[in-house]
Amino acid sequence: MRKFTLYGWHLSYYTGKLLCYMTHKGVPFELKKVNAFTLIGPIKKRFRAIVMPVIVTPKGEWLQDTSDIIDQFEASYTDNPMIPDSPVQRFAAHLLETWGDENWIPVSLMARWNHPENYDAFKAEAGPALLPWFPKFIQNKAVAKIASGLKSYLPALGVTPEQCPLLEKEVIAHLDALDAHFAEHQYLLGDCPSLADFGLAGPLVAHLAHDPWPNREWIAPRKNLTAWVERISKGDDGNNSSWLANDEMTKTLQPIFESIARDFLPTIEATLAKTLEIAASRPAGKVLPRSIADISVPKAGGTYKCNASPFVLWKMQRIQSVYKSMAEKDQQAVRTWLAGLDAEGFIDMEIPKMKRNGLRVKFV
Repeated sequence: MRKFTLYGWHLSYYTGKLLCYMTHKGVPFELKKVNAFTLIGPIKKRFRAIVMPVIVTPKGEWLQDTSDIIDQFEASYTDNPMIPDSPVQRFAAHLLETWGDENWIPVSLMARWNHPENYDAFKAEAGPALLPWFPKFIQNKAVAKIASGLKSYLPALGVTPEQCPLLEKEVIAHLDALDAHFAEHQYLLGDCPSLADFGLAGPLVAHLAHDPWPNREWIAPRKNLTAWVERISKGDDGNNSSWLANDEMTKTLQPIFESIARDFLPTIEATLAKTLEIAASRPAGKVLPRSIADISVPKAGGTYKCNASPFVLWKMQRIQSVYKSMAEKDQQAVRTWLAGLDAEGFIDMEIPKMKRNGLRVKFV
């Protein structure tokens, strides 16, 4: 099989996710670090945005968005599946992927940009990757500009001095729960990696375990979590790995799912309400902004204020489509599981049909 090409940086949130998936999937690929010329040239030309990661197939097709890419690979390469067939685990895998993709962004960026030692490490890696043929002082200037742009997103994400304690409280609880889970299981749904693990690889592998400060303070002290980071990064799963039998959902993940039901579901519901409000005053079918208005949502026992991101609604719609494609008895199994979490809103929420448009979405 001819190799795929993956354009990205290993320290990029979503590149980290896709790198781990491609490694475990076993599809031959070559990682090419993107530079400024790749980003503003062929990538921007094809997607009308500067984005990473990007996959180029052996046939010359260019693919963008990790969820779409994984969907296409799972449909085309059925050996070594990364999404369970059983209904509850299948639904949970998609839910955990979206939670990893979206909920962990604020804490990941808070950890990266609030500690100067992380910037030094970022500069050392990003500069040569971005402008490989330029002198160091020019690389440093380019990195400083990129860092400034990324930091400018923090207030919209709710990463403010007043709210950082809430983010820290949340991440500590999540990391403790994951560490306890990985003391008993190799991966989130048993001893075989799944889509759920790759959703968490973005924030945990590419950010928290990569950057000096959060790795030292948050990851390294948790030995079971550290071992998972190594496993999900390397792709060596052995020959006898499997997900939990009988569509079981381990009790060790209960604190994670309770948090998702308590905090993440209301965040999506508030995002939907705000997005519908904004969309009502715009022409039908017009692409929505990446970030809109302010919402107040629960987080770690407090109230968290941030902008709404309509993109999460497209991902939620994908999860609902997985549910709707199931047989009636399988849908009932998922509903029963969600009811135990008081989280049936994930399947009952009415989201008008959406379409992805690069990094944005629109109602269609």
